[in-house]
Amino acid sequence: MPCPIKRLLFPLLACLISVATLSTCPAFAATPAYERDVAPLLRKYCAGCHNADDAEAGFAADSHAAVIKGSSKGGVIVPGDSGVSRLTRLLRGQLEPRMPPADEAQPTPAEIDLIAEWIDAGAPAPTGMPTRIALQTPALGAAKGVAAPITALLLLPETRILAVARLDTVELRSLDSRELLHTFEGHAGTVNDLACDSDGKLLLVASGQPGLRGELKIWDVASRTEQATLQEHRDSLYAVAISPDGTRIATGGYDRRVLLWDAVSRQVQHTLTQHNGAIYDLAFSPDGRRLASASADETVKVWNVADGTRLDTLGQPEGEQTAVLFSPDGRWIVAGGADNRIRAWEVPGDAPGAQHPLRFTRFAHEGGVVALAWNPAGNVLLSAAEDLSLKVWDTSSFTERALLSRQPDLVTSIVATSPDRFVLGRMDGQWENIQVEGTADEQARVRPRATVPPTTETPMQTFVEVEPNDAPAQPQAFAVPGVVRGTIHSATHPNDTDYYRFSARAGETWILETRAARLKSPLDTRIEVLTESGERIERAVLQAVRDSYFTFRGKDSKQTGDFRLHNWEEMELNQLLYANGEVVMLYRYPRGPDSGFDVYPGFGTRHTRFDTNRVSHALGEPAYIVEPRAPGESLIPNGLPVFPVYFENDDDAEGLLGTDSKLTFQAPADGNYLVRIRDTRGFSGPDFRYELTIRPPRPDYAVQLESRELTVSPGSGKMFQLKATRTDGFQGAIEIRFENVPDGFYVTSPIVIEAGHLTAQGAVYAFPGLQRTPEELQAAWQQLAISARAPELEAHGERVVAPFTAIKLGKSPKLLVRLSPSGAEPAAPGEIPEVTIPAGQTIHVTLSVDRLGNNSVLSFGKEEAGRNLPHGLYVDNIGLNGVLLLPDQHERQVFITADHWVPASSRLIFLRCDQLDNECSWPIRLRVLPKGNRDQ
Repeated sequence: MPCPIKRLLFPLLACLISVATLSTCPAFAATPAYERDVAPLLRKYCAGCHNADDAEAGFAADSHAAVIKGSSKGGVIVPGDSGVSRLTRLLRGQLEPRMPPADEAQPTPAEIDLIAEWIDAGAPAPTGMPTRIALQTPALGAAKGVAAPITALLLLPETRILAVARLDTVELRSLDSRELLHTFEGHAGTVNDLACDSDGKLLLVASGQPGLRGELKIWDVASRTEQATLQEHRDSLYAVAISPDGTRIATGGYDRRVLLWDAVSRQVQHTLTQHNGAIYDLAFSPDGRRLASASADETVKVWNVADGTRLDTLGQPEGEQTAVLFSPDGRWIVAGGADNRIRAWEVPGDAPGAQHPLRFTRFAHEGGVVALAWNPAGNVLLSAAEDLSLKVWDTSSFTERALLSRQPDLVTSIVATSPDRFVLGRMDGQWENIQVEGTADEQARVRPRATVPPTTETPMQTFVEVEPNDAPAQPQAFAVPGVVRGTIHSATHPNDTDYYRFSARAGETWILETRAARLKSPLDTRIEVLTESGERIERAVLQAVRDSYFTFRGKDSKQTGDFRLHNWEEMELNQLLYANGEVVMLYRYPRGPDSGFDVYPGFGTRHTRFDTNRVSHALGEPAYIVEPRAPGESLIPNGLPVFPVYFENDDDAEGLLGTDSKLTFQAPADGNYLVRIRDTRGFSGPDFRYELTIRPPRPDYAVQLESRELTVSPGSGKMFQLKATRTDGFQGAIEIRFENVPDGFYVTSPIVIEAGHLTAQGAVYAFPGLQRTPEELQAAWQQLAISARAPELEAHGERVVAPFTAIKLGKSPKLLVRLSPSGAEPAAPGEIPEVTIPAGQTIHVTLSVDRLGNNSVLSFGKEEAGRNLPHGLYVDNIGLNGVLLLPDQHERQVFITADHWVPASSRLIFLRCDQLDNECSWPIRLRVLPKGNRDQ
């Protein structure tokens, strides 16, 4: 397990080093010793500029071998003759430039003489295991009666023995009785991490002396004997891991390197140097083929163990990463760190270049994450943080299951001992067994009680406002369904407010709607549903799960496009975005860092959720990804805000009614409720008239062709668009079919307007060589039948859609466009090839054109390039210019990515050229495979 305390302890260790005392002229025998006498002087005066990491002039003074090797200009010492050695001559000012520089601390003549005597003695190497520099520090004993901090824990496999690291020792203790069985000693510096092989025979201990060296000791657990000491790192070791098959060892530390060792020969096989910060944790995948490294450079990198190549850099974190783990099934990489978040990346297949997509980001704690641990089953994750909090996570969706008791001191390490038990090690020197309760019930979510609210046949009644009704204590009774006509005006109150009382049963849904602007009234209505005593009623509670803010520029109250948000890479389509009281849903991904999200519906005036009000947003304004919770639900605090949403509305959420209001109310209980209506600005007057309607919802839809006249060239096609009008909350899918298509033509059918969407595209094609007179075309197309049906409104039957008014046959096309599976020849017109894409994957298809003499730049769209793609699929890798064919280019690959959550579907998709009469490619069928069915 990682030892996250290393990140916290390093400044303290650095302070201890700074107060260490080095003698001005160390005592020495007849022949000065390198480690005891010479190395401290070289470190004091030379190694700051001349070291293995920063070898100025090609000279490093931090090891005997480096001193003997010399600089880029040759040797610096001549063993046996200090008089001709460049090192002593530079120190004495006999060569230019004098070293150290004049503005640096200078060695005394006695210190220079000491180095010279060592050279005259032949510059003997240190005996035994070579070390770079001997650290001389005062002995600091632990306070009596105080347990030394625990810096790492490890449960030996198939045993009840716990390895407990305390500063520079490792104890073996009985997990049950806590009896001390053995203590391993003699480690260099603080022990920061522990690992063992799969059978628990070898114990690996990572430690080191800051600024000097890292040390890995390998102990035989049974015999309690040391097997090896490895000191290849140039600074403290913070992490060690061993592959599941025991053949590879990985080490990492403050020198920013990861070393991959052969576990048998104990030789370094690969040195991984692409991190720019200290390595805090390492983890092998369960199959041993991947290695993940967490670093202070705010990244997690994934490596190929076999050849040491980097597979991926997971760069989404915004703080140094202190803990990284693979899930027991190898499906996930999970990491946490100083940005208070836990992230989960999905491990892809073995396809070359496959990336590790980020699937979940959770704001986990109000302090940096310092330790993570899976249970053996992989369904529970435990996390600890600098704020002393401890949380349990359900790994099916990485949601919080429980907030455990606040810890008395910082947790430095966590190990799982059974499916529901963990051991915590803390800075106060104590370790504690904890039990995690069984799977919690699924948290409540805000869902309608019925997909389609029931209707009622009760006739509408009409009322006229009767004053006084300007206070909760004196509302006017209102029998629903009904309409009341009133005026926001009072001779005695400058800011009039009208109250109406109506009755509803639990679960009943009612639509409240005003007409004022549509009556040419100056009134800008705002309506609210309150309790009978006048209190606001919670509709939902929105818990923030990710924080962000608006970048580049703000947004007005209507725009749907270019929502540029900080950390947008961690957001997904269909998530709810909360900003300043407004809630919208993400519709389309940005095309890169220089673009932003589109929000629903993707065009026109944006739609809000929960009948919240559209408002303008400023640059830098906070925004949050939120998840809805039921009113009164017990929430687990995550350090981010919680926003209540009430039954109230200013302007219709879909922007169809101008400044008039529309509110959907679902009664939480049987009883009486109040409706409050007023001017949102606080104005009133005798001409501020309105109508308030309270009625049951009538979910419905209508579909129309937006392009009813098309001119189609033989051998090519033209696109048309279908648009749905939805009413009273109906959000279900709508399927449109084209029947009796004339001979010689082809229409993409069926076409689906997806749930929650308003548009879909199709195309009409004419086969090559087709010839018809205008009269023949008109007669043939009059037989076309277009019908629409909604499975969720099956009782409503099919709807007839008004057909095309005219389909004309054009001249020869200026361009022929083909779309085909990658590696396949373009299909003949009328043949529909098929490609499949698994959810969460990227495929490519081939776009080819016959330019027919035209050699201009051809554009096939930007974010909307993939016509009729299912929601959650998009044309990828297009940048800001979209899908282009440059002059003399006749073919290119088009990448299509499917988000990981998309359901199974089958669609006819095509591309449309933005020039040359907007010719369309013949379609191909795209079949989407749901998650977990990649091989179907």
